[in-house]
Amino acid sequence: MIESSERFYASLKQSFSSLILVLLFSLFILLPSLDNEWVNWDDQEYVLENVLIHNLSFEHISDLFKSSEVQGNYHPITLLSLALDYRVSGKEALFYHFHNLLLHLLNTALVYIFIFRLSQKNRIATISSLLFAIHPMHIESIAWISARKDVLYSFYFLLSLIIYLKYLSLKDRKALWYILTLVSFSLSILAKAMAVILPLILLLIDYLAGRKDLKKMLIEKLPFFILSGIFGYLAILAQEEAGAVANPGSISFINSISTAAYSLLMYAGKALIPLHLSAFHPYPVELGTSLPFFYYLTTPFLLLILFFFRKALIQNKMLGFGIGFFVISLIPVLQFLPVGNAMHAERYTYIAYIGLFLCMAERIDSYLFSKKEIANYKHIYFAIIGVILLIFGISSRNRIEVWENGEKLWSDVIKKYPDDYFAYGCRANYWIDQGKYEQALQDLDACLSKNPNFAEAYVNRGLLYASIEHYEEALKDYDMAIKLDPNNYLPYLNRGSLLRLLKQPQFAIDDLSYAISLHPNLSQAFHNRGIAYKQTRRYDLALKDFEQASNLDSKNPFIWYSRGILLYEQQEFHLAERDFIQVLRLKPDYSEAYFYLGKCQYAQGSIALAKQNIDQARKLNFPVEEALINELTDKIPRVDR
Repeated sequence: MIESSERFYASLKQSFSSLILVLLFSLFILLPSLDNEWVNWDDQEYVLENVLIHNLSFEHISDLFKSSEVQGNYHPITLLSLALDYRVSGKEALFYHFHNLLLHLLNTALVYIFIFRLSQKNRIATISSLLFAIHPMHIESIAWISARKDVLYSFYFLLSLIIYLKYLSLKDRKALWYILTLVSFSLSILAKAMAVILPLILLLIDYLAGRKDLKKMLIEKLPFFILSGIFGYLAILAQEEAGAVANPGSISFINSISTAAYSLLMYAGKALIPLHLSAFHPYPVELGTSLPFFYYLTTPFLLLILFFFRKALIQNKMLGFGIGFFVISLIPVLQFLPVGNAMHAERYTYIAYIGLFLCMAERIDSYLFSKKEIANYKHIYFAIIGVILLIFGISSRNRIEVWENGEKLWSDVIKKYPDDYFAYGCRANYWIDQGKYEQALQDLDACLSKNPNFAEAYVNRGLLYASIEHYEEALKDYDMAIKLDPNNYLPYLNRGSLLRLLKQPQFAIDDLSYAISLHPNLSQAFHNRGIAYKQTRRYDLALKDFEQASNLDSKNPFIWYSRGILLYEQQEFHLAERDFIQVLRLKPDYSEAYFYLGKCQYAQGSIALAKQNIDQARKLNFPVEEALINELTDKIPRVDR
């Protein structure tokens, strides 16, 4: 099935117009994704609050590779990609969405080239790449900024497959293309560990190419399998560090197999009929309990499908390849051992569906162009295909709107799963960010009525109560969160911060110290503990905490301000002045910083500068005493003389 490179590229030039049409139609369908905002699901952790990507420089790039995990994943190339976006546009969402869309369009082109290279047919490549580009199940990977890892790893994954095909077609200079395949695979696996299955896909390509020497093929793939083993192990460690991997004893073998079989069949079915789409698909029951009966029926049904797959391997290599590609690509995410709190996810189909789309395109092409009896009815079949693609396009547009913001996203999940407590909790977080506390409280109450043991909801409701000054209720919720999840740093952090505000500094120090023991890089905990130490007049400890907080989050003006105030009160005016200058670099409208900067300069004899900054503080509505302004005004002439 693999022709010479010369013939392939000559054919590809003739089919270039088809690829352009696919890309233009895809762009038309997907362009509204550029209007979307951030969503409150991983976007904060990956970008908005991720200090790893906020200071891009040569010395900081190594930190991206040293970091053990972000949100349960080790993917430094993805973090580097997001860091570049942050360098360009900061916290503006548009460029991130543009980058995701650009990568998806590039992936669409690579899918076209890959399928064209395999099938040698423009029609099969066109249908496959078009389905890949606009399928509603793929919108999650495009419209969600935090799904950058999906579109990025897929780019290098597909590139590696295409390079490998080039390697197989050559007689000379094969070593170069082999190395390029390995390099591209390495980049893919550094973008997302799901790329570990690539060596198996390469063996499938060998099968399709008719290669017979199994020993040679396995030796050839050995470096790929070694990389897969290393990064697969790192991925498991990252998931365990994030607490995302379930205890192996929490799910029985039959439940594990049934869950995997159900998910595989669900993914296959939604390739044809993409209904009941949702950003979040929860488990139907708690881990360790029996699944609904029909889940157990999926296993024998799946075995029947595998029987037909074996038959396809013998009778039609292209179908065998496509089905094998689909199944192998999903192996890491079939939840044999539950990871996370979702049973399945639409983004997992991003690469896997290429196999099914190849099967669909091959069957359509074979049926329409090989059977003489339907030659007169081709236009009807093309019309039906066109309608299906149009329906997919409209559905994709609708899914893009769902990902516009957190409220729409979680409202859609609640519509699909009205009893899911997690979605109510996430929508409540969105309302809190928007300052809509009444709606947030309603959702948090609904969340806890559905799952009274959800510690995170108590933390968030405590934060909400604290923001509206219902301090007793806030402390009760933090206490309950700690009781339910004593190893979570957040309730200790929030309770300690509140106790510091309530002038109970020693209790605050105890909580904040424990939060730091659970999460040593928590700048907010060091900052608040520093303030609590200051309240207890342990100024040296306070200064150390402020310094540690500023090292962890150098872009936070409030940390620099707190340290500046402490230094000012200790009459270290020159050092305090430097801190207030740094505050104003980060937050130019900080009136208090202008005032105390002026006071530091006044104390050091720089009267004109002091008056200038104190005047600026007053312009920004800081209550400056008139007597101080008059005092500065009186002294300026004497300084000028």
